[in-house]
Amino acid sequence: MRAKANRTLEVDGEETALLWNYMSEQQIVGKYNVDIPKRNGDLGRKATVSVSTSEIRLLGNGKSKRPISLYAVFAKESNPPEGEKGIEWMLLTDLVIENFEQARKIIEWYRNRWEIETYFRVMKGGCQIESNRFRTEQRMLNCIAIYMITGWRFHSITTRARRLPDTPSTSVYSKKGWRMIRMMRDKTIPPDVPPSVRKITRMLAGLGGFLGRKGDGEPGVKTVWQGYTKLVHYIEAAEALNEIKRCL
Repeated sequence: MRAKANRTLEVDGEETALLWNYMSEQQIVGKYNVDIPKRNGDLGRKATVSVSTSEIRLLGNGKSKRPISLYAVFAKESNPPEGEKGIEWMLLTDLVIENFEQARKIIEWYRNRWEIETYFRVMKGGCQIESNRFRTEQRMLNCIAIYMITGWRFHSITTRARRLPDTPSTSVYSKKGWRMIRMMRDKTIPPDVPPSVRKITRMLAGLGGFLGRKGDGEPGVKTVWQGYTKLVHYIEAAEALNEIKRCL
């Protein structure tokens, strides 16, 4: 490993661990605060990260692996709380990083990774997209298009209930939807005034197995999609029953 005068680091595949030490010694281009969300029982907190950047060049080993020019963005928490493991993110990108704002954008993209992973979890676990066996490409593309909308829908419901809990449920649910959720959960005729999106989403997740205990926090996307599946069945059953009554 060696660093050139123009701050370009050259490193081969066996020396990548040394990249952390190199980036720790680079000049800090900026600092800013990031929110660390609650996870696995840990309380959320704010962290101040120092950001440094450098152009690097990964040297290929052998004839089949050519050198690659990349940019490294290194974010390290300045003063983590006592007993807490501080943030250290090493991000590599093929986008040119020439200033702090560009580096910060890369970090924010990285921080959204969990939302992206959750979205694809809905696609795989909720929609069972990998279980399809289509014979033509067009049928698969049509299915993916529908599942992308469905995945966004479940993810949007879960996120809105957490970030905008006091907004009316009508911002997410139809009147038929939220009333059916209330009836199936409370076993009573629902009121005319729609509840908050948080309250009705917790009820919906309850249909999918969410217990709502004191330490459970807010429902995740899995219980939301499981509850929504039951909701669709309840609505279909109610509509079928109404048709039968009209025919009698």
